[in-house]
Amino acid sequence: MKNHQSDNKRNRRFGIRLTEDEMARLSELEKTSGLSRSDLLRAAISSLNLSQQCVPAELLSSLDSLGSELGRSGNNINQLAHHANLLNRRGDLDQQFVPPFTELLGKHTELLKQIETCLRGILRNMANRNRQR
Repeated sequence: MKNHQSDNKRNRRFGIRLTEDEMARLSELEKTSGLSRSDLLRAAISSLNLSQQCVPAELLSSLDSLGSELGRSGNNINQLAHHANLLNRRGDLDQQFVPPFTELLGKHTELLKQIETCLRGILRNMANRNRQR
């Protein structure tokens, strides 16, 4: 069994490399807060709420779900269009349903474009962050 008192002892060390800008910001934080670098880091670690941050695995899972949902949506649209074409060939398609269907299809296409734009922005942001590391 571990000694409970040794669990609270600060006996772990690590080093960190910073850019000039990061070092300047850290120095400014030290001055304005009156805390040491160690205390600033401890405070930052204590205040982190990882449940509110976007974890890449969660992002990938969400994107996978989104892709599946979009696939199902596309399949449904194809089935509706196929059925409408069959009805139209038989002369049984009620033409009053064509304009609303066309309008909804246009809205769906616009939403897909917006999703694509957002995803490209996310990917660009992730690529920029990886380059900065």
